[in-house]
Amino acid sequence: MWCIQKKIYSGQTNTIFIKLDTPLSVAEQQTQQLNTFVLHQNYPNPCSVNTTIRFQLNTSGHTSLKIFDLQGHLIAMPINSYKPKGEYTIVWNLKAADGHQVARGVYLYRLQVNNRVQTRLFIINY
Repeated sequence: MWCIQKKIYSGQTNTIFIKLDTPLSVAEQQTQQLNTFVLHQNYPNPCSVNTTIRFQLNTSGHTSLKIFDLQGHLIAMPINSYKPKGEYTIVWNLKAADGHQVARGVYLYRLQVNNRVQTRLFIINY
């Protein structure tokens, strides 16, 4: 916690306390990142050839990354395996599970690790 004192007028001082929510050192930032479950927005978005998806796991466990169309149909599952705690980056080639190129449109990608789930939206535009 930081303390800032500001002189208002002669003879009187106000004290303002500011709580910092971000870590101050690089080591603290790295520790905080590893303790976070995050599914980042893919890039590029919209995409036309492939797309990169990054995520961070704060715990080890069975991990699945699934791609769905807006009707809820499973299109692809780029990840379906045990993953240890850490940061990951995958490049998806925009192909369905059967190997065919996915049609242009709006899709969802969902990351699930144990009982934690995050979902994001992206666009394919050839």
